Amino acid sequence: MTKMQVRALVERLVARDGGYRPLELLKLIRRLDSRDEQCWLRGEIRVLEDRFYGDPSKVARLLRQAAQWASRLELADEMDAAISGQAGRVFRNGVDDRMARTAWQRRQVSQQADLFFDNSHATVRGQLQRALAGGDRLHSEQHLADLARNQPDSDILADAEHLVGALAWLQDTPDDVDGAVQAVEENLAPRARRLLGSEEADRYLARFWTHLAAQFDPADYDPARRRCHPSALYERAGNREAAIAAVQAVPAYERHADLLACLARSGLAGGRRDLGWEALASLCWHHPEAAESFLEVTRDEEIQRRIEQFWDLEPPLPTELFPAWLATVAYALPELPDDGSRGSLALAGVQAAKARPDDSSAREWLARQEPELMKRWLMAARA
Repeated sequence: MTKMQVRALVERLVARDGGYRPLELLKLIRRLDSRDEQCWLRGEIRVLEDRFYGDPSKVARLLRQAAQWASRLELADEMDAAISGQAGRVFRNGVDDRMARTAWQRRQVSQQADLFFDNSHATVRGQLQRALAGGDRLHSEQHLADLARNQPDSDILADAEHLVGALAWLQDTPDDVDGAVQAVEENLAPRARRLLGSEEADRYLARFWTHLAAQFDPADYDPARRRCHPSALYERAGNREAAIAAVQAVPAYERHADLLACLARSGLAGGRRDLGWEALASLCWHHPEAAESFLEVTRDEEIQRRIEQFWDLEPPLPTELFPAWLATVAYALPELPDDGSRGSLALAGVQAAKARPDDSSAREWLARQEPELMKRWLMAARA
């Protein structure tokens, strides 16, 4: 899972719950089952990491990235009050265990601050926020000047100054585009989310991602600089059609997992589901580890329901067989290309057997080549 995916998940939890709790993140990405968490809270499981799905060291690394981003968002850290005294350890490693027990919450505004934000201060702040979200540089500068003159000790002043000043970047071509991408990602993004909130911050930041995307030729793809490719930048800007076009401009884009993942996300979310499914199938067939990361965090409700069922299979099937398994449970897949990979051949085998139920050769091929998949199909048919 990439840093950007982890950051997006933290922000999603903050928007949903008002804070970030590590165990909520692990449940969200299906590394932890809620039933195991409840058993652990009751003291029935001594060390929770024994019940994680996947390598505990990778889980700990993911939580460290999440904690770093929570800190950058200036959330207040405190011991997680939802963890009972009966619960055992989360991790055997003491440092990782403390990290997993730390909850991050939005800072509470004091009574003095409540008074501080009323009347004229609240008006100026609201005007500044609207101007920033709308990309109105002139009025942003005017409202910032009013704020600095009337409330020089305001705790939002530092963030506001950075965000207003950054609007000037949109008038110039940056000398170091890679550095500009990093600056938006690591400096402007957390400031925008603190001052504007998630939705308005996305509107503000979209202008920067779009401006930076225009500095690159989408056909010129460098895997070492993939976060700077226009497909990634347009996706951050919420421009799915531009992201799709940028991916498709890369020769042999199918060889690159991150481009396929971008195409899958943009297609599925942008109403081009056939294209999204084709990219997701190719990701499963040729980049199964990247496909697992994609499927862990997808927000597509249809896929969420199906992947949970797929991962619950015992014994499990490999990720490359996910599209073929969907065909066995009568999921309406679009027409997907047969590229000779194991996954595509398995899918073609299932479709052939379903299309010609009286032809035993198709079922025999599937039973010989993919016996576990055939077994799952027969079990689903009996259910």
